[in-house]
Amino acid sequence: MKEQLQIKGCDLEVRYSESGFWQEDLIVFFNPPKDNDKIHIIEYLYEEGFILDPRTPIRILDLEA
Repeated sequence: MKEQLQIKGCDLEVRYSESGFWQEDLIVFFNPPKDNDKIHIIEYLYEEGFILDPRTPIRILDLEA
């Protein structure tokens, strides 16, 4: 399962593993966020229940390159 979101101008997707284990989930940024924004976005995802742990793996794709 996955959820597509736009937070602070960043398009991202949270991909959930079938096992339900948070380390197998993945946050995919479709454009590189600013470092400060990345921290706030991850905090938001955690606080709002989109991710189970703020250490969830991240992948950043640069689609404009």
